[in-house]
Amino acid sequence: MAPSGTIQQSRTLIPSLSRSFGSVMFVYGLQCAETLSYEGFTNALGWSNELGLVNMSMNKHRVCDRRFVFGMSQVTSLLFSQTSISLDPRTSYHVTYEIIFARGETVACVTAGRLAATDPSLKILLLEVAKHVQPGRYFSNLAMTGQDLFTFHVGKPREALNGRSAIVPTGRCVGGGSSVNFVMYTRAAAPDHDDWEKQGDPGWGSQDLIPLSNKAETFQVGDFPNHGTSGPIKISSEGIATNVSQDLLEVATMYDKERGFVKDTNDFAICNAYAPWFKYIDAVLGKRSDAAHRYIYNQDHNKNLEVKDQLDGNRAVGVEYTDNEVGRDRGMASVHNVIADHLVILSAGAFGSPVILERSGIGSKELLQKLDIPVLVDLPGVGENDNDHNLVFSGYYCSSDADTIDDIFRGTTRRLNRILRNG
Repeated sequence: MAPSGTIQQSRTLIPSLSRSFGSVMFVYGLQCAETLSYEGFTNALGWSNELGLVNMSMNKHRVCDRRFVFGMSQVTSLLFSQTSISLDPRTSYHVTYEIIFARGETVACVTAGRLAATDPSLKILLLEVAKHVQPGRYFSNLAMTGQDLFTFHVGKPREALNGRSAIVPTGRCVGGGSSVNFVMYTRAAAPDHDDWEKQGDPGWGSQDLIPLSNKAETFQVGDFPNHGTSGPIKISSEGIATNVSQDLLEVATMYDKERGFVKDTNDFAICNAYAPWFKYIDAVLGKRSDAAHRYIYNQDHNKNLEVKDQLDGNRAVGVEYTDNEVGRDRGMASVHNVIADHLVILSAGAFGSPVILERSGIGSKELLQKLDIPVLVDLPGVGENDNDHNLVFSGYYCSSDADTIDDIFRGTTRRLNRILRNG
């Protein structure tokens, strides 16, 4: 989701909540998270104080006076309380975390991992309603779990699609989409970032974001310009190169002289050309390079960085959750409250975060009133103006000896089992 307007929107939102609700931080993208160091974190706290949000030297024992209430219904809504909160004696309370991440999507893993690595003494909790993906770094670990690791967003029927609805899948697990996507390495073109800055968001231009993108990666393909060499995310040309794709590159460049062949179209400079498609795969280990493994699971020695998965909840002081779906169905799920001394960070993905805000009463007044949602903050930009680069597949007839991934899309069990067994 392009961050156009989000800086101004956040500055509109935060002061309006400041007198009653404590501090909240909204994280919008991987590159934004990559900028976050402990110094930046403390600066963010100072910026919050300048806005009159809250004095960050809070008394950690003032549980009942905490004004900011962060709610989840499978992390689907925020609830705000303007009065002191009555503590239920049947509920267990844990006032032990300085930062709580609501949902463990890609950005949450990056931000939480970098903060924990910079200052291991920070007590950080990452809450995710769905599953861990540990080890889960081969397709075979994910193949049999199917829809459990995805949320499928179904659009309205469109005339341009002959009455059909577009379906957009997003990751529903620790690491978000980075844990379950097709590991295809894709970067935006530099002008895309420059357009964000033109919309009035200083610091989102290509000159600012390219260094951060490079910082996040280790490009194992070769010495190409505009790539990183020491970051946690590994980029390689490993994996299967089908005979059909090789034929395409040879034949297309033979007949399409205008575009031609280049070695890399992810250097922020070259586009509209034929090139190999690199992958988020570690060339040395042969494993998926995702946010959960590269920022969170590799810090399992840090007891101050805690991940709770398969959680659900309704309302919270900080964040409230029940243990798991099984216990809840049987009426045995324990309710837990965790309170953030400094920040609650909403990171539910490009689709999830706006929905949580809207269900919480933060969004377009016109839309919220139509849905009978009490309006907390009239902020029309929430949930609007999403822009994406869609991928369009064309179907072709191939010879019987062509390598394809038809069986993956068709879900042919017999063939899939053979692929998983033999590679």
